[in-house]
Amino acid sequence: MIKIFFLFVFAILTYGFEINSIQAEFVQSSKTQPVFYKGVFFASIPNLAKWEYIYPLKKTVYVSQNQIVSYEPLLSQVVINKTQHSFDFILILKNAKQDPDNPSMYHSMINGVEYALWFEDNLPKKIEYQDQLGESIVIELENVKINCNIDKKEFEFVIPSGIDVIEQ
Repeated sequence: MIKIFFLFVFAILTYGFEINSIQAEFVQSSKTQPVFYKGVFFASIPNLAKWEYIYPLKKTVYVSQNQIVSYEPLLSQVVINKTQHSFDFILILKNAKQDPDNPSMYHSMINGVEYALWFEDNLPKKIEYQDQLGESIVIELENVKINCNIDKKEFEFVIPSGIDVIEQ
């Protein structure tokens, strides 16, 4: 589910724009739990994304077409999830439909999950969805930069020595 969400977020952020890359600060929270996370999000074509969680704990998630790598330095652990199939961003984008009552809002249904997205000044500002555990997740974006120069090395992860690696 996480890999679908990360890929979907990048795809939907490119909706209606000629976007090659995006960078934003984010706050991720739950509508039902008193928790939130802060960090920075980077994405670039083709199918590359990186989520740097800064608060409350450091964690970095690297997303590519074939795998998701989650690195938690405090746990000295890397979890590698292989994807079983590639994702078609165009197909995901075609599923996004503008809300008839709110022109800054879009809806999309992907693999049984409905995503709601809000735009402000043609920039993505908020994303809401319900995860597989029934939690309502909200991701708010700030300081969004479109088509910024992001070095491809930003999306490469080298496993540090002495780190446990879990492959799923």
